[in-house]
Amino acid sequence: MKCLTKDEANEEFGTLSFFQKNGTQTLIAKIEYFCGVDLFDENKLFSSPVVLYMRPKGLIISSLMKSKIQIGILDENINYIVIEHKENIVGKKDKSIIGRAVIGGVLLGPLGAIIGGMSGIGEKEIKSKAIPDNIVSISYKDNLTDKIMSFSLSTKNFKATEEYFIRHYKNKYKTAVELF
Repeated sequence: MKCLTKDEANEEFGTLSFFQKNGTQTLIAKIEYFCGVDLFDENKLFSSPVVLYMRPKGLIISSLMKSKIQIGILDENINYIVIEHKENIVGKKDKSIIGRAVIGGVLLGPLGAIIGGMSGIGEKEIKSKAIPDNIVSISYKDNLTDKIMSFSLSTKNFKATEEYFIRHYKNKYKTAVELF
């Protein structure tokens, strides 16, 4: 994937119409780059806001940082777009039944061991501040290889972003349940 100049973007993906220039088909600064684009990684654009422009032939993704870099994906190369909630991304870890039983037994005797062991049944959530509230993933083909680029999305911008993808990419937008 290469960096596109304005002229290359217009030539390869079609020009923006008057209405697109006024934002009706543009998603501005609702999402931030997370991972998956080598060109963005090389320029240290992690967590930088991006703009998505829907063009006649595809999607242009442009950084809003001083080194304005834009890339494009042809519509035919987009496999799917999905927004995953943090609750579905964060890992789960089995609780320690034996460890809880030993601690309960030491503290409260045999009954404490039983209660401690029972409290260890199930899973607990692994908490991480590095994981955003939501992740927007765009799966695409690049030289016959499937790739995924990801963007972070705050909960307050979730609805507007989801509406954008449903309105403009309804055949490509999937829910996490549909994919798995």
